[in-house]
Amino acid sequence: MKKIGIDARMMSSSFGIGRYIQQLVLQLEQIAPENVEFFLFMKEDNWSEFETERSNFTKVKADIHWYSLSEQAKFLSILNSYSLDLVHFPHWNIPVFYQEDFVVTIHDLIMFHFPRPEATTHGQIKYWLKDKAHRYVVKKAAEKSQHILTTSEFTKQDIISTLDIDKDKISVTYQAPFNRAKKDLSTKGVQSKFNIDKPFIFYAGSAYPHKNLKNLLKAWQKFNQEYSQDYELILAGKENYFYKKLKGSELYQNTKNIRHLGFVKDEELNALYQEAELFVFPSLYEGFGLPPLEALNFNTSVVAANSSCLPEVLRDAAIYTNPKNPQQIAESIYEGITNQELVKNKLENADNLLDKYSWRKLAEKTLKTYQKNL
Repeated sequence: MKKIGIDARMMSSSFGIGRYIQQLVLQLEQIAPENVEFFLFMKEDNWSEFETERSNFTKVKADIHWYSLSEQAKFLSILNSYSLDLVHFPHWNIPVFYQEDFVVTIHDLIMFHFPRPEATTHGQIKYWLKDKAHRYVVKKAAEKSQHILTTSEFTKQDIISTLDIDKDKISVTYQAPFNRAKKDLSTKGVQSKFNIDKPFIFYAGSAYPHKNLKNLLKAWQKFNQEYSQDYELILAGKENYFYKKLKGSELYQNTKNIRHLGFVKDEELNALYQEAELFVFPSLYEGFGLPPLEALNFNTSVVAANSSCLPEVLRDAAIYTNPKNPQQIAESIYEGITNQELVKNKLENADNLLDKYSWRKLAEKTLKTYQKNL
């Protein structure tokens, strides 16, 4: 019986790569053949994320944090002890001295395009060393792997040009909106909890520099000045160094009708997606970009940057804008809440678009990749 290992230490329902691993494993459990044995390497804090009755799925304790020296030594030792025929690393953080066959998922190459010291909480020297180490591991993962999986054609082309990898070694497996339970959380309930008393434009995500929230704030100032002050800009995302830095800036302090809610639970996020007048996503770089796709899944119109993978993923379902031009972002937001014919057309396109994305399809293509490389 062939043995496949999956590094599931990041499996989680609370962040992007974690959910990618979660959905992949859940689908594999349903479609994987009986003559292949799967070993899922998991941490103590995510051990309960996956339970199965299938005899060919085994959880293995590997309580080793990612991006650590222990990952390079102890996790390597654990992997070697299982004599696996193939390992899937669903992120680039491989043990670089692993000598057996593996496939790797590279979600994006953002560190190669936004290697700025301000994108870290560490000092500049420590950041420089960490950045160099991460780039080295990514390049080794790409070069040593039997095959590379990625989640957009944009990232595939980025890997080809940035890392000099042959195109035939890379396959695209598109992600899909997460099927969150649509609990009946009314507009009134959301407004009551978060004290939202105006129609609102919504952004969900982090405040990393490439997310381009500074230009969004500049655009919102222009929107308030030139179009209307009857709307509120609502930001949702975990409170961390980057949100604190943004909120402490003069730009944020001088922007009216804006609020950061911090981390919101899934059912609350559902309601915010559904009740927003419009979802705005001005990111400069994405490997796939799930939030605007999720907004469309809740029948909310989207203004998105015309950059990176977003036009590929959202196609004709979004209103596109130049993310480096605050004036154009403001104009696009105004168009998205006033041009009803355009919005109707975009949302009709979204219905067809969403049918193209499926976690089952992603898992099926991933399984075929495993089988070709066993």
